[in-house]
Amino acid sequence: MQTGGPARTIVRCYCEELGVDYVETGLITSYRQALTSLHRAGTPLRHPLAPA
Repeated sequence: MQTGGPARTIVRCYCEELGVDYVETGLITSYRQALTSLHRAGTPLRHPLAPA
């Protein structure tokens, strides 16, 4: 059984137009990917450069 229906097709095409990778994954993996990305983005805030 395939899930996603027409939304999957629309999102896949939109990602292609933007040049963004489209990946399908499970719930736990998607949370891990999102949290890893947020963790990396926040690194400069947690470890600011020392003043000169």
